Amino acid sequence: MISFDDSLWPLLLVTFEGESSDEEFAYHLQRMDEYLQRQENYVCIYDATKMKSSPMNHRQLQVEWLQKNDAALRQWMLGTGFVITSPLARLAMSVISTLNRPPCPNTSVATLQQALAWAADRFRDEGHPLPSVRIRTHYGLVHPPARRATVK
Repeated sequence: MISFDDSLWPLLLVTFEGESSDEEFAYHLQRMDEYLQRQENYVCIYDATKMKSSPMNHRQLQVEWLQKNDAALRQWMLGTGFVITSPLARLAMSVISTLNRPPCPNTSVATLQQALAWAADRFRDEGHPLPSVRIRTHYGLVHPPARRATVK
């Protein structure tokens, strides 16, 4: 099963549970197209902590989707976070990101809380403080200390 939570848009949470059918995965890609078509900056967090496996054909479809949407992803997606419990899988994601230039900043972390804090930081760093504060407040994340201006 693949679920979508955009209740704190421009934060998008996509959760994978169990094994997804080909139909579910095709629907996932269709929904991702719809989010890109909004032409709004956003951060996407993929929670794969309850995913059983990813069939090879789904991975290939994902690669094709990324290639097809590269320009739009570079324009609208501020970041992508992956929540993966396996340290080995996180390492593999890091290596893949190093070898293949991703369309936006990304991270692979062990917990959803880490991914949400990273997303809040991405919004803040890209000049979108309101989504950052909303995410931190909604999920009870610690607000980072205010940045002090330096005088030169």
